[in-house]
Amino acid sequence: MVKVSELIEIYWGKCRRGKKCLPKERIIDENIRHEVIEILNEVLKRLIYQRIWDTQWVDNTYIKIIEVANKELKQSENKYPKELIKIVREVLNTLLNHINRELKAYWVVIGKEIKELINDLENGKVKVIVSKGKNTLSAYIYEEHIELKANRIGNKNKIVAQLILKGLKGFKEVIPSVFKEAIDDEEYKETLEPLRLGFSITDEGIHNGKPSMSTSRIWQIVLWCLLYPSEHHLRIDAVNINKDDVTIMLHLIALEHFSNKYMAFSIIRKFSKIQFLRFMITIVFGDGDITFERRGNGSVRPMIRLSIGADEFKKWEDILNRLKELGINWKIINTKNEVQIQIRGKNAIKLAKMMIDAIPPLITVLFNTLEVLNFDKWSKLKRIAGIEL
Repeated sequence: MVKVSELIEIYWGKCRRGKKCLPKERIIDENIRHEVIEILNEVLKRLIYQRIWDTQWVDNTYIKIIEVANKELKQSENKYPKELIKIVREVLNTLLNHINRELKAYWVVIGKEIKELINDLENGKVKVIVSKGKNTLSAYIYEEHIELKANRIGNKNKIVAQLILKGLKGFKEVIPSVFKEAIDDEEYKETLEPLRLGFSITDEGIHNGKPSMSTSRIWQIVLWCLLYPSEHHLRIDAVNINKDDVTIMLHLIALEHFSNKYMAFSIIRKFSKIQFLRFMITIVFGDGDITFERRGNGSVRPMIRLSIGADEFKKWEDILNRLKELGINWKIINTKNEVQIQIRGKNAIKLAKMMIDAIPPLITVLFNTLEVLNFDKWSKLKRIAGIEL
């Protein structure tokens, strides 16, 4: 088995957000060196297992998604409106075919560089720069066209590995409106604004005042584009090297919309009950997690978890109070860097039912259609809502 050289040079780094880390002093602490090498050995194993230097992984990933999705969408034509199926198919095929084409062309350039990186890790010929956070240990290696970034998160031995791509240009795509002709202007606003704001305060960012999103989930790419119909700028930022697969991080900017992220909490205060529940569903789709925990007596209890940054928690008081007003009880779990809101058992079932009932039929159909893209959060939410109280 190929291993990272024990002689590899490892340095503490001076790292600033969005900037290249600069090496400071060399690390001589054997415990830190051992941990960094352990992280890099896991990353090296994934790079080799996925044969990431070859363009074949691109075809294996995205051609397969397109083929499976188109087959499923074809079978859905008798269940759902054909116009909706057509738009979802067009958006999906346009985006993924472009991604596939751009990545394959770029990988011809950097494939050799990745092979050299693997050899240099084995022979100890690279410089590794390390930073340590409250709950993470991160290692960085810089090459001409790529940056290898590997994080160990917490004490759970969770390792996140990314190849960050340099110099890959983005592209523009006009996304049609699914909703404009199907619902009136008032319903359009009362539906799309809450759904957008749920993503705004969770996964969404801001780029020059415009809403932006970075995600590797194909369902989220398609859904977010459809929530912001108009011209989008899309760029492939990174490739995630996971244990079982390879995914891409796509950065999207809705060029003809303005972000409400900084005003979101004040806007939400004016929401009706229906709008609030629509807003909650995309919070769950964003930073939420839906699980079924097994209890000591063998029964299974559903749980909806929301993860909030510790510094953001105070802003969420109105949202949590609103949930209480709806009869939804929750529990707070504090960790070092985040606050977890847990909604369990009957409360999770009640909230799931209320959120799904608040969604207009066309949006429900859209969510059902996106299940062909592994929209598992929606599938789990429906499963919870189907449990009898």
